[in-house]
Amino acid sequence: MRWTFSMLIAMLLIGMAIVPSVSAEEMETNQTQNIDGLQPSVESHIYYVKDDGQFSRQHTKEEYYAENQEYFKFLSEEMGEDIAYKILDREYEESKIIPPGIREGMNALNTDESGYQIVQVRDDPVFMWPYNNHHPTPNGIVGCINVIFYNKDRSEFAYDLKKTAGWEGTTGSPEWSGRGESLSNFEWTQASPLDRNAHIQDGDFYRDRYHLILFDGYPSQDLDWCYGNCHYEKWDGDQITHVAYPNCLNDGRDHLVDAVENKLDWSSSGTVDLSNSWSGMFNGRAALIELR
Repeated sequence: MRWTFSMLIAMLLIGMAIVPSVSAEEMETNQTQNIDGLQPSVESHIYYVKDDGQFSRQHTKEEYYAENQEYFKFLSEEMGEDIAYKILDREYEESKIIPPGIREGMNALNTDESGYQIVQVRDDPVFMWPYNNHHPTPNGIVGCINVIFYNKDRSEFAYDLKKTAGWEGTTGSPEWSGRGESLSNFEWTQASPLDRNAHIQDGDFYRDRYHLILFDGYPSQDLDWCYGNCHYEKWDGDQITHVAYPNCLNDGRDHLVDAVENKLDWSSSGTVDLSNSWSGMFNGRAALIELR
């Protein structure tokens, strides 16, 4: 099948399906660390899926701009058109790169670069690509998944977090991750830049903040769930971007667990090895929170 520009953009805007030519092998992982108050470990299965190229192809800058027209308009109104172009250009370039600190962890899994990693939580119908990127491709990574919530979908959890913990909706970069209910039933999902249930903060956009990028879990009759990346960062006016603090993903995860401690079921919540560590930022242990 030959992809046209219009066909590809349409697929991106509705959420592109990831249907790998599955050649998946499960890899053994260690489970050692824990977060205070949570169970030491929850079982996970790490798979490495060979890709035929349809899922991992790099997209063009024109496609990136077409996908993010409303975001560009918002940035232009807030900061001016020249700065909006600089921000989108930078984010597009970031979407093509895997940071060295993440590459180190990937190399420890003894994989090559012809596939991608998927994690299953326990034996549940919860599968995810344990990273996020500005564009729906695993060829670049800008963050790591570090929180998973059971028994609430994204809109329900966002509502509770804002109402009971005082967090607020905000804006952020376009973010994508992948999730499904099996290895062969997998889709991209987006945290849209202007969706205030997808970007939630505790703090101040132009100072310090804990920023949660929240994704909807795969629709299921058996389980409502959502997941995301919570990190600690500060605004840098010279670079016109947020800059992550050291240990930002561990700190963000722990801060969010503290924010929802009155809502979680301590007996069944725990930490789960996603094997997505980032040197100096994250230890690869996500919080799995079962909400009451």
